[in-house]
Amino acid sequence: MAELAATRDAALAAGVAPAAIALDPGFGFAKQGAQNVALLRALPSFRALGHPVLAGVSRKRFIGELAAEPDPARRDPGSIAAALFAAGRGRRSSASTMSRTVQALRVWQALAAA
Repeated sequence: MAELAATRDAALAAGVAPAAIALDPGFGFAKQGAQNVALLRALPSFRALGHPVLAGVSRKRFIGELAAEPDPARRDPGSIAAALFAAGRGRRSSASTMSRTVQALRVWQALAAA
């Protein structure tokens, strides 16, 4: 959280418009599986920073660990589940399986709105 706040502050100081800022906690980068899970669970706390938060979780190693799937190419179902988990916490998802994730999110949002 502190690193994202500092990067956000530097962007604002450089003249980047607040509406142009989205925060990416960097799932998978220099993090162990449990740290990624904790970060996903903590996504609501990022709301205090006042910007959209991306959850780029597609095919990450921690998805493979949770799903017992060593092949990244076969982690799409787990990636979609993680994206839906992030969406349930009000976060945007970015994924290499974008069309599948978008479809899953549309169905989830329609069902949640009903």
